[in-house]
Amino acid sequence: MTDEQRSHISRRARLEAAKTAYLAIPSSLKSGGEDAVLEQARRYFSHLKIGAYRGEFENSADWRENFDSYIADVDCLIVACDSSRLVGKGVLREIKAAKKAQTLIVLFKVDDEQHRMFFGYEKTGAKQARLKKRSERIRQMDEP
Repeated sequence: MTDEQRSHISRRARLEAAKTAYLAIPSSLKSGGEDAVLEQARRYFSHLKIGAYRGEFENSADWRENFDSYIADVDCLIVACDSSRLVGKGVLREIKAAKKAQTLIVLFKVDDEQHRMFFGYEKTGAKQARLKKRSERIRQMDEP
């Protein structure tokens, strides 16, 4: 998809047309089990083939070297978060790479299984930020 095509398609239409995604999981959620968060996202976004850090990269050096080209090849970055919407430096780096590649970014709240469109972030400290969201919730794919 070209840059011009992306700018004329709504975010919802881009999400509905997406086939592949990468799931960014903050370390605060990994303590509960990265696999559980990944399975939850796969159930919710059942139309997407979703990859995550452990399945896509060998180690942090591989991630640092190859993430930018990887995220440019997927349709969507899904950022898992809880109600606090706090993320650390690693997830912020993934968001910045997705923005640079013009990859669609969606927030996925794991505690109530809702997703919202990404609207930026505000720094809350040297090592973390709070994600902003659009006020309206986008309906789940199978909702009327």
